[in-house]
Amino acid sequence: MKEDILFYNNNSNKSYNYYYLDNASTTQMDSDILRGLYYDYCDNAVGFGNPSSLHFVGTHARQTINNHIAMLCEDYNKIIKNNNENNKELMLNKTNFIFTSGGSESNNLAIKGIAKYLFKTKNKNHIITSQIEHPSILNACKQLETEGFEVTYLSCDKKGKINLDELKDSIKDNTALVSIMYVNNETGTENDIKSIFKMCVDNNVYFHTDAVQSTNAPLFSVLPLYCHSFSLSGHKFGAMQGVGLLYISNDLKLEPQIVGGHQQNGLRAGTENILGICSIIRALCFNNLNKDLNLSKLNDKTRLECELETLVNYINQTNVNDYIITTPKECFHNGILNISFNNVEGESLVLAMNKEYIYISSGSACSAGSIEPSYVLTSMGYSDSVAKNAIRISLKRSYLYTDEQLKEIANTLVKCVNNIRRINGD
Repeated sequence: MKEDILFYNNNSNKSYNYYYLDNASTTQMDSDILRGLYYDYCDNAVGFGNPSSLHFVGTHARQTINNHIAMLCEDYNKIIKNNNENNKELMLNKTNFIFTSGGSESNNLAIKGIAKYLFKTKNKNHIITSQIEHPSILNACKQLETEGFEVTYLSCDKKGKINLDELKDSIKDNTALVSIMYVNNETGTENDIKSIFKMCVDNNVYFHTDAVQSTNAPLFSVLPLYCHSFSLSGHKFGAMQGVGLLYISNDLKLEPQIVGGHQQNGLRAGTENILGICSIIRALCFNNLNKDLNLSKLNDKTRLECELETLVNYINQTNVNDYIITTPKECFHNGILNISFNNVEGESLVLAMNKEYIYISSGSACSAGSIEPSYVLTSMGYSDSVAKNAIRISLKRSYLYTDEQLKEIANTLVKCVNNIRRINGD
């Protein structure tokens, strides 16, 4: 049995089961969150109000948002209190959260907003990031370069991690901001954000981390303790598409990038997306902050880690050869497996698996359709052919994959690889 939700195929007029293994691209909205939003707001005569309006319908909408933000702050403050004795200055309130249209806007607001504010107030115009960041980080930095900012792009090792010594050597008197992603969206690699944050604090530099892909990472629930700002995207962990979040620490100021009204403390103008805000907060509080990521432990490993190891073992047991796994094994708990088969283009393999009703991706979803090899993998030192042939399998944390299912996925994957190689004359 594959996923418990059926797609309806209009071409054959039949329903079919499938495996959706592209959760790093987007997740299905959590059914409990969807039902709750509909019951509480869509079916409520006053649930549509403009939060800036002074009448009852508007103030009801404002109170709805405030109640949800208060719940988010309460959960974070409990976590901070339990993990840090000197926590008084870290206690959060509604000014610590800016709600956006998604991870890309959150990253743009952080990079541009912090950099421009510090340039105006402290004449700092140097930014440090890495070569394998998400395009929303890299392109924001490139845009700032056209405006006179200096940007240092750190290299990474074969596992996709930056070198802390290189970071230390790159910090200068005019460095305003360091932006290093926590978990890479293509490979699942984690950076040591604890050490990066400490280095930034010691050098009076702000640290932003793109945490969009970090839902399964060990420090996800305690992110406010190890950065000055972080970005999230709701559709990566069961909330609605089109809503994101930017956390900013109490001592951080930034220049707004969308100007207009006074909404969100003047940092992000525009009528608030009530349903989106409620969905991302509910997904955070109900599914992430208050749940142990190591539930269903097997030999002290997370369930996702065990499932990916099982999947790899089944691939190894087949007759397939000439492939490279670029995801570090110690990062399997993030649920991402990046694997490249020699003489099998990634997009061809994605389409072949699609015919088997198994849905995976080739590299990052944001570069789908590109004929260029993955810049993440080439920056990690892999050849263009390895990068072009890479695919990404990303599991769903809330779905339990059985050994039989993982074996079926592995066997189907290998069957498609062998078919493509046969066509290619290999």
